[in-house]
Amino acid sequence: MMRERVLIVEDEMDLLGLVDYNLTRRGFVTASALDGLTAMEKIESFNPDIMVLDLMLPGLDGWEICRRLRQRKNHIPVLMLTAKCMPEDKVKGFESGADEYMTKPFNIKELIIRVDNLLAKRRSEELKTMLLHEMKNRISAIGGYSAFMSKKAGQLDDEKASACLGHINRQVGYAEEFISEIGPMIDIESEGFRIRTEECDVLEIVSHTVEAVRKEVADKGVRITLEHDGALPSRQLIEANAFALKQVFVNLIGNAVKYSKENGSVYISVQGVCRGVAVSVRDTGLGIPRDEVAMIFGKGYRASNVRGNTAGSGLGLYIVKTLLDKMGATLTFGSVAGKGSAFTVLFKGAYPGRAC
Repeated sequence: MMRERVLIVEDEMDLLGLVDYNLTRRGFVTASALDGLTAMEKIESFNPDIMVLDLMLPGLDGWEICRRLRQRKNHIPVLMLTAKCMPEDKVKGFESGADEYMTKPFNIKELIIRVDNLLAKRRSEELKTMLLHEMKNRISAIGGYSAFMSKKAGQLDDEKASACLGHINRQVGYAEEFISEIGPMIDIESEGFRIRTEECDVLEIVSHTVEAVRKEVADKGVRITLEHDGALPSRQLIEANAFALKQVFVNLIGNAVKYSKENGSVYISVQGVCRGVAVSVRDTGLGIPRDEVAMIFGKGYRASNVRGNTAGSGLGLYIVKTLLDKMGATLTFGSVAGKGSAFTVLFKGAYPGRAC
């Protein structure tokens, strides 16, 4: 699981070192800024999960940094840490968009607790966003097929009507299963969370996921191709969790379609590899800017070439990486801005696709 990132904005070096040392020991990834302008640059380049922010800074003060963040609809939690202890200062801090306000001198353990609490709140809000996003996808798919049947009422033969109803029933089933699994998903980030594994047919799950995005593919004119190794048995079994696999491939394949250009292509393959199975998803879409590749699995992160142009929560790849880590699978990827991206999931375990 990716460690959460903390940006520390503080112009007193000794204090900065103290906070940085303790947060690093606690398991966070940290970055720092000594002035306001550098802080604004680090927000873009480091993409923090939370910011510990001093008020009296060279360049831009903490209030102005916070105001600019909120004007940009950036919802990074902000903990203001300052020597300004008057009630009106605290009110001004909250009015500018701070989530917490601590005064110096302070207790480092209390600071860490407040950071943990703010991040827990953020994770809860992100989970709600993810759940709503997932249910919206299912309802949209059901609505798409229903609208198609309504528009073509009386024109569909029994085979086509049956196929549409099959898609609708499958989406309803996915939605029901998703609702039943919400409880376990809430604990996805906890250290003790374990995914129950079982014998899964990965080829079947990938095939059903492809069918689930057919409506979006048709709307954009995107060509989607699913290939699998002819040497593989008709059922390709791996040791995993069926529900988690569906979330992984809904996100990977859905993203490939979403970020494809008009009349683009998405290629999906299921192949037997050395003592395992590899599933690849490749598109000819927007790709990811080279200097942002290292950040794509961060919570809430969205590449600069899609922000404001395509709707999204920025949680999809984070969820994919977290679930695969929990199942012991490996995820690799490559991307070229303007040309597309490729993600490959490698499953190794009790049901290998091919011996070495």
